[in-house]
Amino acid sequence: MTISMFQCLLIGLWTAFCLAGMLFGIYTNRCLVMAAGVGLILGDLPTGLAMGAVGELAFMGFGVSQGGSVPPNPMGPGIVGTIIAITMKDSGIDVGSALALSFPFAVAFQFVITATYTFATTLTSYAYKALDKKISGASG
Repeated sequence: MTISMFQCLLIGLWTAFCLAGMLFGIYTNRCLVMAAGVGLILGDLPTGLAMGAVGELAFMGFGVSQGGSVPPNPMGPGIVGTIIAITMKDSGIDVGSALALSFPFAVAFQFVITATYTFATTLTSYAYKALDKKISGASG
């Protein structure tokens, strides 16, 4: 199966929506929600739901991190794993194999998100300066 550019764009927008939902606390970052959306976009909702269910089972217990540890990101199986499961179904890849192939992506996504948050901490001084300018400009 091939994916069109329009489907790629929709998957990218769906991924951004799911990531933003994680930041807003509306739980769109769950494997089942992400995989169902990708399955709908690619036209294979049953495989999307199956991949989401397997991803949920695999990530059960990853929601709570102990100490300073950060669990892998569920976007790996939710987005990439579903794409693998649907597009490579004719090659003999089932949802279990797609889950195994998606775990390196889950770890990589978490590294990228942690690096982004780390970089964003350097921007707080600029935010404080902008707030100081706005407050002093409004009262003066």
